[in-house]
Amino acid sequence: MAHGSLARGHMLFRSIARGVLVSATSALFLSACVGVTEDAFVDDGHGDAAVDTLTPTNDAGSDASPEASDAASDTAVHVEDANVDTRTSTDTAAPADAPTTGGGYPVLIVGKITGAESTEPTMIADGVKLANDTMKTSCFRDFVLSASWTETSGLSQAQIYDKLCSGPITVDVDMYLGTWYENHVSRTIGYEKEPGTVHMNRYYVNTAYMVADNLIHEGEGHSQGFRHDGVKATSVPYGLNDAFEACSPVKP
Repeated sequence: MAHGSLARGHMLFRSIARGVLVSATSALFLSACVGVTEDAFVDDGHGDAAVDTLTPTNDAGSDASPEASDAASDTAVHVEDANVDTRTSTDTAAPADAPTTGGGYPVLIVGKITGAESTEPTMIADGVKLANDTMKTSCFRDFVLSASWTETSGLSQAQIYDKLCSGPITVDVDMYLGTWYENHVSRTIGYEKEPGTVHMNRYYVNTAYMVADNLIHEGEGHSQGFRHDGVKATSVPYGLNDAFEACSPVKP
């Protein structure tokens, strides 16, 4: 009985110590982040380009042939050129949301929206809000600070978070319908080819949650210069997806 009590006491002490250390580290690097605006939705700035796909949480289609289904990969592939086979609407300007004061957390802004169907601009606006609401939480901050990511360009986790906080990231959004290959074989959710333009495949990106998850990966990941040429799961862009999915107040 005495040995069990001492062990439990030792475990409690270690939990408290870790909590104090994480809180102190979070407070230190949160103070280094610059103040930015949140929920802003109109700008025309651009970031760095990186072509990319994301691994979908589910396959929305059921029309794939058995042969193609056998060949389909459960992970996303690097796509050099995605063919757009549908343009069903005219270009749309992003709605103007009045920015509010923020501070010390990452912020995404969407500039021009192209290729959107009638309800998609509202879906994108809701997705941007969800992304920003999630990234300003202590859950998201602590997830980034306590992670151990690869392909970080030599940056520590604290320096990565500081970089994310360095100022708003602005991207344009282009909606398109993927080809049969993109939808059933490569499973391409989105990619960034031109600097500052995120192409989102409406076959998969059809909710505000998916918009937010994709924009954080492309905008805060690739536009900040991070890649995943090695192990995707431990890279910064995919790590940011994990942080969003763990901390989002909305679930898919």
